[in-house]
Amino acid sequence: MANICFTSLSIQKDDSCKDPEFADDLKTEALRKELEEQIDYGGGGCTFDYEDEDLIECSIGTRWNIPVDALREIAKRYDVKIRAVGREDGCGFVEVVCITASGDVLLHESIDYAF
Repeated sequence: MANICFTSLSIQKDDSCKDPEFADDLKTEALRKELEEQIDYGGGGCTFDYEDEDLIECSIGTRWNIPVDALREIAKRYDVKIRAVGREDGCGFVEVVCITASGDVLLHESIDYAF
């Protein structure tokens, strides 16, 4: 079994988002299902910690590190910006990824723990 990266996602409606009801119940459930099917590792599922019409904050376990390509596709499909911050304690690193609604990766950095 691979190490689990504990990942926090900030999913934000983009200024150009065409969907005025971004965080409605149906879209939220579809997004949760896709996150669980595409990136959940360890069977913990996706926990939505905060949700309003412009922002969803959630936590999920991912395999080894943040799955950038899967998140790029989700950002494009839902027309949202995604910021992911992952912590992998077994290998000792923190990873940060920022993705635009068009799927462009603005930031993908990893730092090792200092000790």
